[in-house]
Amino acid sequence: MVELLDQLEVLDPTAGEELQKHVEGLDKDEKFQHFATLYIRYLQIFRKVEESYDMIVHPQKRMDIRKALEAVMGRVLEVKCLLIELNKGVSFVNLDDILVDLKLAPDVLEVPVPKYFIE
Repeated sequence: MVELLDQLEVLDPTAGEELQKHVEGLDKDEKFQHFATLYIRYLQIFRKVEESYDMIVHPQKRMDIRKALEAVMGRVLEVKCLLIELNKGVSFVNLDDILVDLKLAPDVLEVPVPKYFIE
């Protein structure tokens, strides 16, 4: 959850104009790098929230975590669409260089199916 809170600080809605100006000022490669890093972070957050949803027994907490999980899934899709736009419309996005920079294994990019889809 700490990573989710850190990400919320990065994407503070009140500072949306500042962030938008900063991102618009970047060239295409820097934008791609920025959004690719965000995509990988959101996938990590998605995995952790999905795992906590699966482990929680309390129905009220599960409902709240499910809302957070759906919000993270939506954001993952938004960032993925931005990456595809920056990649000239090609749906395959090569994130190998970013994974090396972040010192992560390629399995981080696998998107798990949420357990409540299976239930």
